[in-house]
Amino acid sequence: MCGICGWYNKNGKVNTQVLNDMNQAGRHRGPDDEGYAIIENNRVIPCIGEESIGLPYADIRSLMLDDITIGFGHRRLSIIDLSAQGHQPMISESDGICLTFNGEIYNYLELQNELRDKGHCFNSESDTEVLLHSYKEWGEECVNHLNGMWAFAIYDSNKESIFCSRDRLGAKPFYYYMDDDNFIFASEIKQLVKNPLIPRRINEELLITHIMWSITDFSEDTLIKDIKSLEGGHNLSIKISTQDNVRGIADLYKYWDIKTDGEKDEAAIKEAFECHDNAVKIRTRSDVPIGILLSGGLDSSSLVAEIADYYRESGRDPKEINTYTSCYEGFAEGDEREYAEIVNEHCGVSQNLIYPDADDTYSVFRDMIWYSEGLCSFYSMGSFLTIKRISELGTKVIINGQGSDETMFGYERYYTWYLMDCLHRQGTSSFLKEFRKATNNSKLSSSQLLKYLLYFNNLPVRKARCRKRMKPYVTSYVLKSFENNHSVDKYLEFKNLADMQYNEIRGTQLTHILRGDDRSFMAHSIESRVPFIDYRYIEKAVQIPESLKINDGYTKYLLRKNIEKKLPGRVVWRKTKMGWPSPAKRWISRLDKEKVEQLFVNPRSEKYFNIAEVRNLWDKNPEAFAVEKFLSVEIFMRLFDATAE
Repeated sequence: MCGICGWYNKNGKVNTQVLNDMNQAGRHRGPDDEGYAIIENNRVIPCIGEESIGLPYADIRSLMLDDITIGFGHRRLSIIDLSAQGHQPMISESDGICLTFNGEIYNYLELQNELRDKGHCFNSESDTEVLLHSYKEWGEECVNHLNGMWAFAIYDSNKESIFCSRDRLGAKPFYYYMDDDNFIFASEIKQLVKNPLIPRRINEELLITHIMWSITDFSEDTLIKDIKSLEGGHNLSIKISTQDNVRGIADLYKYWDIKTDGEKDEAAIKEAFECHDNAVKIRTRSDVPIGILLSGGLDSSSLVAEIADYYRESGRDPKEINTYTSCYEGFAEGDEREYAEIVNEHCGVSQNLIYPDADDTYSVFRDMIWYSEGLCSFYSMGSFLTIKRISELGTKVIINGQGSDETMFGYERYYTWYLMDCLHRQGTSSFLKEFRKATNNSKLSSSQLLKYLLYFNNLPVRKARCRKRMKPYVTSYVLKSFENNHSVDKYLEFKNLADMQYNEIRGTQLTHILRGDDRSFMAHSIESRVPFIDYRYIEKAVQIPESLKINDGYTKYLLRKNIEKKLPGRVVWRKTKMGWPSPAKRWISRLDKEKVEQLFVNPRSEKYFNIAEVRNLWDKNPEAFAVEKFLSVEIFMRLFDATAE
């Protein structure tokens, strides 16, 4: 789990100081080691930096070369094989191959054995070396053999190419910039903008979509124009050529996707949970202790139960497992310690209760924007502070329950499309019957569920609400763009549940969650592992009939049935899903007012916001949605030195 960066310039003009600056901007992703590889005249030269472990290489800061075509950088968070043998970039001199890699290959032991049988020899126990040999054996097809999360770039001197890949669901980030002469990539945008070749202009269409719709991460675009995200399940190959336009020789292609439509199969239920069991087990592989983020909800509770059982089966004491739960005094609606304590006692694991708090919430909010590289909400501050505290306690690997809701229909809004499917397929009587069950076995009242149906099934209504909410506080330019942009409509209207589920996994929902998950944990140098996004589990789960996932009015019915023998019924059949809330009003009330006031002075975002109206709203109602949007945009533009187009 690391931070990577790299730069290819077809004219041999890679600047090593800039490469060093890019790598250092990602230090939080890997504070344990630092490394570089320079390609000059097709020769790979390993280099070190200020915080590199003791290796006999040249220092990147004093390197004097005139014709550097490619440079790779790496920051390491040591999780598997903590020795110097896991140092990156990893170079195979005999093959002329160099790898910089961020992530974990969970099936690396199985792959290592398979590759040994094919004649490969290994010098370490690292998954990085397994990835390197996988590429040697299978070339670009190697990604089809991997189970894990990754973003990597491989320089191959024989093929004269740079091969880049991002894992199937996009758990690990990969950003890049490309012009006629350059291909520049990194784990984070803040690393890329350290390169002076990259302009810092706001992507206005995407920004306005964020402001008005609060929809993110649905395309390759980012908030910085011309910086792209390599989407999950995609590869990118760049041929090294001094003659051709870099953009003209780039090959971007999808290597993996899911299919949610077509015939469904109940046999997929058993297959899905068998895949899930294995997914949980292989994610406990680590040379450092692991912890579990336990909200008290069904998903994280099921992981605690499964891992505790696996430890017992393996002859290990479940007390070795530390769980971490956020708690709040005076905020009962966001405090789940009651359920967490039930789970911890039942499973025999070690409980850690965390009380996230901060006085200087302006600085925390600014840090959230800096690390997330996007617009943030005060509702996420509690989780950010919780993760910070986990890091302070010394934990480097956390397992969490993200991704279950999207595969097993865990959000209450999913009732909307489930009920409409019932109406279309089975008629009014079935619709009314399922409507009653949903209100009986969820936290939604009949009136609340009816509002969900009217809102989520009606795009004009949703659009009108967004317009009304923001109209006084944004400029006419924003409103006009909002009215004329229909590119996001397909992410808001669905034909059926299958259509909706594809979007939730591959469109706007899981992609957004995984970006936030990566940034929040890596901001504090923690690796986050997510068993529910194991691709084998997802491939099977989407083939389960939708009518079985919401059953008897319960969301995630199949997950509840799968785990009910391992957890108390009070946890399994709980109806009050919280979703990790935090006391946003408390955080907002503690904002440094002088610092907020300064944001209204010569604002960079005046092209997008009616500054006078937002300023008045801040005085009257600092908790307002429009105030939060302004703060996010203005802070983002200042932190990243971004300008309006």
